[in-house]
Amino acid sequence: LKDLGVKRSDVIIATKVHGVMGEGPNQRGSSRGHIMDSIDGSLERLQTDHIDLYLLHGTDTVTPIDETLRALDDLVSSGKVRYVGVSNWQAWRIAKALGTAEHKGYARFETVQSYYS
Repeated sequence: LKDLGVKRSDVIIATKVHGVMGEGPNQRGSSRGHIMDSIDGSLERLQTDHIDLYLLHGTDTVTPIDETLRALDDLVSSGKVRYVGVSNWQAWRIAKALGTAEHKGYARFETVQSYYS
């Protein structure tokens, strides 16, 4: 943005987490470790202090949904992320996650990029 002469406040930055970023067990999926490492890497690469929209880009059947949602909530609370959402999730998983987020007081998904959108 700096090189383009664009003010940060004039753009909305969205990025995703889930894909493989290396060979280690915490370098893929939706574990807290991968989410935290990925956001820091994204912030550094994008040269910004926050992401406007952070999407979980895929289903992780190994990591408990509570771990994932709590990590996302911590990112929102810390100011690193403004809003969270999901892409490529089944409707029942989204409903379950929304219920968990509401029950525990976590940041809820604000966007859904579905299979046929």
